[in-house]
Amino acid sequence: MRVGVIAATTRPGRKSIGVAGWVATRTGDRDALEPDVIDLGELNLPLFDEPEHPRNRRYQHDHTRTWSATVDEWDALVIVTPEYNHSYPGSLKNALDYLYWEWHGLPVGFVSYGGKSAGVRAVQHLQSVALELGMHPLHADVAIAFHRDYLDEADAFHPDDRHECELGALLDELQERTMP
Repeated sequence: MRVGVIAATTRPGRKSIGVAGWVATRTGDRDALEPDVIDLGELNLPLFDEPEHPRNRRYQHDHTRTWSATVDEWDALVIVTPEYNHSYPGSLKNALDYLYWEWHGLPVGFVSYGGKSAGVRAVQHLQSVALELGMHPLHADVAIAFHRDYLDEADAFHPDDRHECELGALLDELQERTMP
């Protein structure tokens, strides 16, 4: 089963890559799961520029067709996001807005990080958008407070036991929702 792992921020110095790497490693540790990490900074989607609504799936631009084909290959999704101003990054909203049917029916889990709020307000906003796009948000999530305390000099994420347990629960639920 292919699991998209989206690193949601594009700013220089972003920390989502280290956290997404940890999520992808733990996802890949499970025999039935194959992670596909997408760094929105590398995807480099322009601001939504399709002339038709995504529900029509009549994409005019190659970057949209490529994004659509990538998401179409996923059986589930985990979004790794920081919290920006009590919500999630505009880069993530843009990437979600490009598509519609490709998201429809995907189970989606959230891994958030930030200061003392651990990014939970970003997830609150994301849940309503995910529901509108026809995704199925998981109950389990991972919320990482003071995430910088768990990063080394190379920005690799070193979770504590609570983070490992929360991600394990998220991946268990993801498998339960997608496996026959």
